[in-house]
Amino acid sequence: MTNILKTKINIFLLSLTALLTTMTGCSHNPISYTTGIVVEGIVENEIYPYVIAQGDTDIACNLGRTFEFFLDSVNEMTDLKNGYLAMMPLLSSVCSEYHAREAELRSIRALRKGDIEGAKDARQLQKQWLTKTAQRRSKSFDLGMQIYDFKPIRSSYECPNFDEELDEITFLLSLTMGALAIKNDAESGMAAGVSRSIASTILKAANCVDNEKWGGAPQALQATLWILLPNKKPSDIKKNNWEILEYASRSSITVGFHLGSALHVAAAEIAGNRTELYKALTLYKETAGDEAFNKGSYTLVDTISIGIIHDISNVLWTSEVGSRTPFGQLGNLPPTITEAKDNSEELDSLL
Repeated sequence: MTNILKTKINIFLLSLTALLTTMTGCSHNPISYTTGIVVEGIVENEIYPYVIAQGDTDIACNLGRTFEFFLDSVNEMTDLKNGYLAMMPLLSSVCSEYHAREAELRSIRALRKGDIEGAKDARQLQKQWLTKTAQRRSKSFDLGMQIYDFKPIRSSYECPNFDEELDEITFLLSLTMGALAIKNDAESGMAAGVSRSIASTILKAANCVDNEKWGGAPQALQATLWILLPNKKPSDIKKNNWEILEYASRSSITVGFHLGSALHVAAAEIAGNRTELYKALTLYKETAGDEAFNKGSYTLVDTISIGIIHDISNVLWTSEVGSRTPFGQLGNLPPTITEAKDNSEELDSLL
């Protein structure tokens, strides 16, 4: 942990101590209210920009789990619309999705060994964590819409006025969480009860975010939902959904984070389209390690996006060879797949 991070956390903890000391149980206490504003100001202006620029998702997800309820309760007093509030359940969802994916890998390995009971047990645990993940991501989406006051009314709506670039990316991330909440809920057997009607809100709200500025990610988000809900795709969008997603994958390098790549991989998993999954993983490999991803202010967005890619790659590898993606080989395909492709190409050349 860097000295800068320690300093910022110490400032936050001092403010937390002051808050707990001054609270008297009355929500209208002026001292409590003022202290709450101070705490939220520190988090909004100092902690949040710093955290989103870091690359350790393990620390980030534990930060979300540790402070989400506390910051929610502070906001009950101040009622300020702070963007970081939508990020707390987003960060905690990284933890729960990790547990869900680990359970899925255990289930796959058990099935490969013929251990039906072990596979069923791991699958039930996976569903529990998927439900928790869907709930957290749904909350992130709901908070994002409240904070930025986005209320689609039938076909008309007003886009938010983003004061800063950080507001724009926060809004985009909350939309992404909404889409992933639908996916996670479906995988859990609808246990979280995420309303499918939010898809229409996400499709509209994504138009409020500059597609070119953010490397095609907003429209990639729409394309992911259009794959699930083809009747929602406007007739004037002529591009194939996979072309839109491929563009976002290739454009990740222009924005310095792999959100477009993650959406491409996730959409391929949703659709069960292995050809697109192989393509998305290969496109990720082409850009991985580029210095563009070591710059900028949104390193955490990149590492969370890579985590999504890595999780899905692990499922592919474990299904094929019984173990997760080898260390340092994210983007490579399992040998069972590459050998099959090579044999297919050799056969084609003989015909």
